[in-house]
Amino acid sequence: MQQSCPINFQSYDNTTSRISSLNIVILLTLYLYTSQIVIMFFVVIDLFIRVFVDKRYSPVYYLSLSVKKLLGLQSVMKDSASKRLATYFGLLFSFLIILFHLLHLQEALYITAGIYMSCLFLDAFFDFCLGCKIYYLIKKFYPSFM
Repeated sequence: MQQSCPINFQSYDNTTSRISSLNIVILLTLYLYTSQIVIMFFVVIDLFIRVFVDKRYSPVYYLSLSVKKLLGLQSVMKDSASKRLATYFGLLFSFLIILFHLLHLQEALYITAGIYMSCLFLDAFFDFCLGCKIYYLIKKFYPSFM
């Protein structure tokens, strides 16, 4: 089986997406520094809006779009399926962080946050989406997935 990213033939602006990843890194870092759970609830709500409503209503997306325009960065269009899958994973990681916070499971919280931040960091700074790699592994074991 050849390694490939999921494809849904809908485009997204990769530049704005990478800035969004950086913004989530900043929010996650702020949460880890302050332990203010409201920050993670904000992240969950934002990701929920992006996945289930419309990304145009996401505060982080809007901020990222504004930063892109302010810096005069060019749009780089890519297929959105891998990014959508990665957003689902981000939503899962964010829920887990909230759960571990509420259950006072600090070690699990820091491990989950570390994995999540690593994925976001790779996307923001190296344009490396772990969603494609995970998708490939899932498809290898469950060929009818997506």
